[in-house]
Amino acid sequence: MSYPTLAEALMVAEAVTGLDLTTLSRSPRIDLLDSALHAPQASFGGQELHPEFIDKTAVLDGLLLLRQMAGSAAASPAAKRIGTSSRI
Repeated sequence: MSYPTLAEALMVAEAVTGLDLTTLSRSPRIDLLDSALHAPQASFGGQELHPEFIDKTAVLDGLLLLRQMAGSAAASPAAKRIGTSSRI
């Protein structure tokens, strides 16, 4: 299974928001996006924590939603569009 990279996620965000990659990559919370993208790959003792595709998508969507909600007071309208588009 292949997983989206941070660069790929930023390209999607660029297409959705109209912001350039440089602006997006300078976001102070870019590390949270990178962390969320890696969550579906998590394993312990050689066992995947989210073995089924639906579980992988659920954990990614859940983390993106929680992190968007946590930062929604300070998030720009563009950042909010990124979070909304990821759940469509």
